[in-house]
Amino acid sequence: MIAYSCIARGTTILVDCSNIEDQNYREVVASILPSFPQRGTERKTSYNARDVLFHTILHDEILYLVIADLEAGYVTPYNFLTEVKRRFCSTSLIVRAPSADSFAFTREFQPVLSQLMMEASSGNVFADLNSQVEDVKNVMNENIDKLLQRGDTLEDLLRNTQNLEIEGNTFRTRTRRVRNKFWWQNFKMWIALIAAVLLIVGFFVLYFTCALGFGHDCN
Repeated sequence: MIAYSCIARGTTILVDCSNIEDQNYREVVASILPSFPQRGTERKTSYNARDVLFHTILHDEILYLVIADLEAGYVTPYNFLTEVKRRFCSTSLIVRAPSADSFAFTREFQPVLSQLMMEASSGNVFADLNSQVEDVKNVMNENIDKLLQRGDTLEDLLRNTQNLEIEGNTFRTRTRRVRNKFWWQNFKMWIALIAAVLLIVGFFVLYFTCALGFGHDCN
């Protein structure tokens, strides 16, 4: 059973929710918040305290905490925290969190916590998530069966990939040779064209020089 959950920044509780009114979980959590990790990208921790477990996820300096009984184990509380984090990060509250006051998000997010706590404690814990995992497993199994039916083992796939890579390298080498060949042909053609132009220009220069009588040895 999920007894209590909250979202905190450092020692500031931004929003919380309790399923058991006669327990002072809020005071307990407020007193031990300084002992929890305050910095980290994605840190998960669990603490045993008598007959309950404290589970936390720290993400971008925001702490997601849940108190659950021992029978809840570890999977259910962490699935719960993961969904709480996803819901919270999908709202504008995550932008306001770094500067928000204590319990500033009670009105906006406490109903979400309450709903998720009821779902987690009912025994049908995130049925959609489990269903999605099963669907992915089934698709993967079907793909593996199809590969085996085609006779395409992993070795065959790896061999085909290597052959394609070799053929690709060969194609690139041939392309480079053809490009170089055409470049030399174009270069030679331009050299020949320039030589022809220079020859024609020289001929006309010599012709007009002789015609105008500037040359003495034209004959």
